[in-house]
Amino acid sequence: MTKEQKIGVFDSGVGGLFSLANLKKVMPDADFIYLADTANLPYGSKNKEELTSFAKNVINFFEEKPVNTVVVACNTLSSVLLETRLKSKQFNWVDVIVPAVLEVKSTEKNVGVIATEYTIKSGIYKKILTSVQKNSFEIACPNLVNLIESGRGIDIIKEELFNYLSKFKLSLDCLILGCTHYGMLKNQAAEFFERKVRIIDTNCSVVKAVQSVTKHSSGGGEIEFFVTGEAEKFIKIAKPLFDFNFNNVVEVDL
Repeated sequence: MTKEQKIGVFDSGVGGLFSLANLKKVMPDADFIYLADTANLPYGSKNKEELTSFAKNVINFFEEKPVNTVVVACNTLSSVLLETRLKSKQFNWVDVIVPAVLEVKSTEKNVGVIATEYTIKSGIYKKILTSVQKNSFEIACPNLVNLIESGRGIDIIKEELFNYLSKFKLSLDCLILGCTHYGMLKNQAAEFFERKVRIIDTNCSVVKAVQSVTKHSSGGGEIEFFVTGEAEKFIKIAKPLFDFNFNNVVEVDL
């Protein structure tokens, strides 16, 4: 199996599985390696030094794997990589932030963003949106990832989401779900705005970016799963949400 046959996908937890699911739809024969740094989640409450260290560990992990493209299906780490310009000599990063901004239509001026504390504090969305003449309005949602990763019921998560969305005090043209975990809340976000605000899911927008840069031959459509925390806990959260084979999730140290 050649280096071009596998695509890496990384997240702190199950959020990146939404990106993986979308990638599998358009690349059914490609082979993927999914890494979840569950031992260190949530990323959103960490500082830049910690996150930079995590990023270097992720680079080291994938440099030992047969990949030439790694999707950083984590807005928090994507913001760190865009800030620090960390790179690998062996593969290309594809972040989820720039593709999401590119999805904003020319007629959409007021853009809302919900994301983790770190992503909002980094100012990366505001910087990029401002550069393309958009008005950026951002809300940090520190509790959502924890609620999702702890397997709380959708009603509890929806209530918390609505609490955050109620903080937007002006009319939005579109809303960027600036955390891949929020992929499961796309319909709920649309419901809050009575389906009058277009929802941009970073898990969807990243697919085009991957297709434009990756080179892969047809493989067997296999997915390898690696986690830094407890495999059993990861499977318990992921299995009800995704139709993947989680029988061989491998625990690793980074």
